[in-house]
Amino acid sequence: MQGEAEQALTLSDAVPVLELHRALLALKAGGTVLAAVHSLIAALGLVGWQVRYLLDWVSVEALFGPEDGREITYRMAQRVALFLGQDRRSAVQLNKEMKLGYGWRSKVVHGLRLKKLSADQSRQLSCTVESVLRRALVKILGDGHAERFDGSSREAFLDGLTFDLLPASPED
Repeated sequence: MQGEAEQALTLSDAVPVLELHRALLALKAGGTVLAAVHSLIAALGLVGWQVRYLLDWVSVEALFGPEDGREITYRMAQRVALFLGQDRRSAVQLNKEMKLGYGWRSKVVHGLRLKKLSADQSRQLSCTVESVLRRALVKILGDGHAERFDGSSREAFLDGLTFDLLPASPED
């Protein structure tokens, strides 16, 4: 079975790419989504994993980080998991992966020794965060969420994702 990176592109892949390109061109200058895209583009041009990994996390934080910075690991991991999770199990797993990844991000930022992190582990951490960014940006750009992520209702939207999982009330 081939991984995503090894799959050859086909002509039918061009249509969604063009739609994403149009959505990218329509992004608001100075907006959250464009900031995330710029950080990701800078990251993808790097070979060394540490700075690339940090720039990946700048993108994640631009999209999902809380404005007030309190409980950032918990809230950001939860927001990513609820936004991208297909079901409870995948959301729980993604939440754990994001917490682990953010922990390593903090160790890199603060200059802590990374001797306990193997090359395979750092590769897996990078693959996870870049997969999350790809999926998030495809969903944000493809499903018309860019205005919501760039607008004043971003915090309420992201904090309200948990309530979206509950069944509707009779009053709704």
